[in-house]
Amino acid sequence: LLNASLAPLGVRRVSKLVRTGFLDGQILYRVIPGFLVQFGVAADPTVHARWQRGEKRRLKDEPNRMPFRHGTLSFAGAGTDSRTSHLFVALAPNGVRLGRGTPHEATLGHVVSGMETWERVVAN
Repeated sequence: LLNASLAPLGVRRVSKLVRTGFLDGQILYRVIPGFLVQFGVAADPTVHARWQRGEKRRLKDEPNRMPFRHGTLSFAGAGTDSRTSHLFVALAPNGVRLGRGTPHEATLGHVVSGMETWERVVAN
């Protein structure tokens, strides 16, 4: 469940990624048990490139308004104002490790059902 009051720019971007089909056929490319599952590389390289190029594709950082917990959805990034299409789901309440001191990590919302699927990914 996305919450625009937490990170309006980020929620708008995720909504657009969903509407345009960018997130269809995602590859889960980073899986760290007890920490996170990361995704955000489009299955079609041409589509992916369109979302990665140019400053206008990078979102400005937003403050993290809610501590991370099991099921938190957030952008991954590589520093200040670097959010594009890479997202992760937190697998634990990582309050000290995620969302603090890293300006690109702001809570966008939370998985409200289906977390067992994310946990199965980690178990395999």
